[in-house]
Order: sequence, then structure tokens, then C-alpha cells
Amino acid sequence: MSILTLSQVKAYLNVTTSADDALLTLLIGAAEEMVERWCDIKLASASLEDDCDGGGLALRPTWGPLTAVSLVEDNDTGEALDADAYERRGGWILRADGGRWPVGGARFHVHYTAGYSAAPAGLTAALYEIVAQLYREKSRDAGLESESLGDYEWARREESELRDKFAARLAGYRRVAV
Repeated sequence: MSILTLSQVKAYLNVTTSADDALLTLLIGAAEEMVERWCDIKLASASLEDDCDGGGLALRPTWGPLTAVSLVEDNDTGEALDADAYERRGGWILRADGGRWPVGGARFHVHYTAGYSAAPAGLTAALYEIVAQLYREKSRDAGLESESLGDYEWARREESELRDKFAARLAGYRRVAV
């Protein structure tokens, strides 16, 4: 489910025709996918399943923000853990007794809910900016910063500058593994 609608994006970009509707719909999806992958988050709430490695103090499912855990299964024994044996704390699943999870790669299968019921305003604003940037770049070189005609000059913007601009806006939403 998209958090930005076509009509919202068209209003933001001041686009009044339907000529670019298909392109804008594609760009909305691309921008949301880029943000989800870079931040390791789901923009809209979703029920998910992951295998998590054991051996540490916490299990960390792939996607955040982690809002609920409905089931933790031990893949080695095939048994479901009692709900009172673990607790969700932030983006982590901890053992209720404070101990370490048994060792094993992909040892635990976790059923959980991650994502926002309503995306934060800053995240939504960053998405609008990313879609706008992608839309502006449709007919020109994204790395071109300036160009002149008399005594022809041109300046190239570093691709990392574009990434850094959006990375700074999204940094507060990015999940970082510790």
C-alpha cells in the first residue's frame, strides 16, 4: 500500500494533466521502495515472517518499525515459544529472562508486524522530495548541475551529493544493526 497517492503527488508537483500519470505512479512506487530498502522499514503496516539468527541477546527481524510479535518458533526443535518467554523492546525481541538466545543461524522463525499505521510527516515530506527529484530528472542528466551556452560551460554534480541529500533527510528513520 502506497503512502503517497497520485493526486497528492500531482498537487505537490503542480501537474494538472494526466499525461504523466503512469510515470508518476511508477516513480511513487520506486521512491517508496528505495526508502524501505535504505531504511530497513516498511512504510505501511504489514504482517511479516523472518528467520533470525540466535546466539545474541536479541533477535532482530529484517523490517521495522517493529510494532508486534505474534509468534517465535525454534527452527531446531519445531516448537513455538510461549508468549511470556520473550518481549518486544524497540526493534528487538528479547528473552523475558534476560538471557541469550540459543545459538544457530536462522534458528528462530518470527511472525511479526512492522511498519507505520501513519507515516511520520518528515518521512512523507522526504518521499515527496524524492519523487519530485526523479520526475525532474526524467528529461535531463541527473548529474548535470549547471550548463551555459556562450563559451559553453557545464558543471557536474556528484552522484553522492544527491544520495547524501536524501540520506540526511532519512537518517532518523534508518534502522541500524548493532
